[in-house]
Amino acid sequence: MNEYRSIIHVGGAGQRVLDRNATLLADLPDDGSMASPEARRGDIRRILLESLPDGTVQWGKKLRDVAPLGDGRHELTFTNGSTAHSDVLVGAEGTWSKVRALVSVEKPVYAGMSYIDTFLHDVDERHARRPWSPATAPCTPSSQAKDSLRIARRERSSTLT
Repeated sequence: MNEYRSIIHVGGAGQRVLDRNATLLADLPDDGSMASPEARRGDIRRILLESLPDGTVQWGKKLRDVAPLGDGRHELTFTNGSTAHSDVLVGAEGTWSKVRALVSVEKPVYAGMSYIDTFLHDVDERHARRPWSPATAPCTPSSQAKDSLRIARRERSSTLT
């Protein structure tokens, strides 16, 4: 748990929401409660992988099917025809997860919104002389949707996401 706490971005839950003209719609500071701590996915992934015995994760395979065996165990069938058995199954393979069907009958549907994730590195140094910061820059003219928003968050380093 201490290793996880060491990667939490204190203050990282704060966000600013801007419309396509860079008008500030909401300034949501981090309340310090740590109710939903922020940490980079790569750091979380590293901690989890390092906690497992070698060979636990099978890379380069695509899951085709999951079959419950009882007592929390599952048989995994991969597209290459190989199989594996699990004592613990973590479904982290995305929106169209094969594991999702084991815990929910809900199917993902398009909600009319797209999300683009990007990183702007060294913003304090590389963008210091601009009259606008990357976090408050207007959306590009190609973003003509009237409800277009930009949400930015400062990471522990001088990076905006």
